[in-house]
Amino acid sequence: MNRRTNSEIAALSLITAAILTGCNTVSPPAEPAAASTRVEWSANPTTVGQGRPGVTDTQTRLSETPSATTATQTTAAAALPPTSAQCGIVTNNLNGATAPVIIIAGTPSCPAALSISDRYLNDRTVATQGQGRFAVIDGWNCSWPYLPDRSHADSYLQCVDPTGNAVKIGD
Repeated sequence: MNRRTNSEIAALSLITAAILTGCNTVSPPAEPAAASTRVEWSANPTTVGQGRPGVTDTQTRLSETPSATTATQTTAAAALPPTSAQCGIVTNNLNGATAPVIIIAGTPSCPAALSISDRYLNDRTVATQGQGRFAVIDGWNCSWPYLPDRSHADSYLQCVDPTGNAVKIGD
């Protein structure tokens, strides 16, 4: 039987604590911690925050937080479209879970992607079939695909239209 001494246990505890805190033994950075900036994208800015429940065109991205930039640079950065092709967030009304809606192929409009995603998750008239949750919504084929290097449970939902435009719901 391999027994550890009190000093070994204490050392392991300190190492574990250091790993969990990121080994931060240096002084804090000169810049303040990044705060999130809310950026809104919409094809029709007058409808942001209005419309269907569960669909949001608002996105919070820490990467767009300015560190030491001028107000002009900050305004220009906020006006850019999302680089990740993320359209927004949908909420599953059944369990309250949220998921990003991300364009993965083609150039579908974000309002269309958000609408199809919301209907796929929340419209009770849409009947999903089988373990793959197959459904057709306004010509879009939606499913829960099997992905290489991921378990099915860790997969995302996906919708593809007849022209090849595709969005994923989730990460």
